[in-house]
Amino acid sequence: MAKTSQELQLELVATSRQIAERLQRLSEEDLKKPAPWHNTDFTVRFLLHRLAGHCLDHLNQLHKVRQGIGVAQSEAQMILNQYFVTQAAILGELVGLSEEQLAQPQAEGEWSANQVLEHLLTSQRNMLVSIEKALG
Repeated sequence: MAKTSQELQLELVATSRQIAERLQRLSEEDLKKPAPWHNTDFTVRFLLHRLAGHCLDHLNQLHKVRQGIGVAQSEAQMILNQYFVTQAAILGELVGLSEEQLAQPQAEGEWSANQVLEHLLTSQRNMLVSIEKALG
């Protein structure tokens, strides 16, 4: 039986987390190591670039699918699209930082990365509650 779109999306999120967890601490030396792919040795660096490029290729393909079937995003969907892009950028900024670094403010009186994340979580949860109340 074919997987539903919801199942595929959840798997994609889980795989993205797995990639981040396993690869975020790669060193410059790690990037130079040979990595087999399609019966050819490339480097880890090449495959990381290919991974990012592959996602971008298919993002464009999905955009074409939407256009091709004549289903434009509503304003709310466009805003949510930007929300997800921003969330991914936020998580991307954290790649490779240790727990100690995440807890360290850049200067006295400034927030640490963890404090920023806590603020974002609280704000997002509160906004969701407010929106849900407004919608009944």
